[in-house]
Amino acid sequence: MALDTMVVLCTGLIIVQAPDPTIFFFENEMWKWPDNYIQSTEIECEKGTFFDWDFVDLENLIVFCRKKDGAKQGVWKKLYLNGKVQVERYYKNNVVDGIEKQFFENGALYEKGMVVEGESDGDWVFYDENGVVRMQGTFNLGCKIGIWVVYDETGNLIMDSRYKDCKSTGISVYQ
Repeated sequence: MALDTMVVLCTGLIIVQAPDPTIFFFENEMWKWPDNYIQSTEIECEKGTFFDWDFVDLENLIVFCRKKDGAKQGVWKKLYLNGKVQVERYYKNNVVDGIEKQFFENGALYEKGMVVEGESDGDWVFYDENGVVRMQGTFNLGCKIGIWVVYDETGNLIMDSRYKDCKSTGISVYQ
């Protein structure tokens, strides 16, 4: 593991491994040393940036890279308590910019798409916990455009919606 790589480890609680390599976790509002490790999430920071972390609340930890001026730069991850990634996105100068993925708690992909300067853009795909595509469509800088399709749990087309200028122009339902 490179010196600029950080590892987040979880045992059902939150554990962070710092580069020194101090390992600690937060339980009952106190920092403690871990006994064992079950899950791990690795994050590598670009040159010129460094690892940081923060709690969204006592049940959700975010890990990210940032510049010395505090701006988020590169990968940002929000983790479930089991250590699996809930959200993964990329920042460029403190603005979301790049591929974004969200996951179910079991680790299965929930959605994936591109974000440009903070706005959803391009093709997005949404899945169920079994990996079946349930919806897909295209954004243009945050606005739904074109045809969006919805599938049932077996992958059969059940509906499509047409969008123009961020507004629905029609829906077709299939049986």
